[in-house]
Amino acid sequence: MALNFDGTKSGFFHTVFDNRKVAGPILITHSKNDRAVGLAYPLASRLTGDDAAALGDANDRFGGMGASGAQNIDKAEIPLLPVGGKYDLTTSGKRVLNLNGDTIIQSHGDVARPETAAVLAAAMVL
Repeated sequence: MALNFDGTKSGFFHTVFDNRKVAGPILITHSKNDRAVGLAYPLASRLTGDDAAALGDANDRFGGMGASGAQNIDKAEIPLLPVGGKYDLTTSGKRVLNLNGDTIIQSHGDVARPETAAVLAAAMVL
């Protein structure tokens, strides 16, 4: 999402963020349990010979949002809550909200859940 996040190139979604193409908050679920994005994606990206120390975590320039959330941008970090949990999606003053789903999301394809539907519904009423 970030513009010039590493000093040379911008994140893939930076124009959505910078051109304000989304009116409300931008929600990004992430989980350390997303092994496809947390391990396989950075390994494949690293085939170019980069030897960064942190593999797939928030400090890895090859890491993905599904494992670490949005990085290098002004954001709030909040937990993904069980259904019925109350979200405050506006008072942080941040447009990007990283929703940590480590205790709920168990794999790469495990985002079609009642908990993610509930936070999406909460954001849609803003």
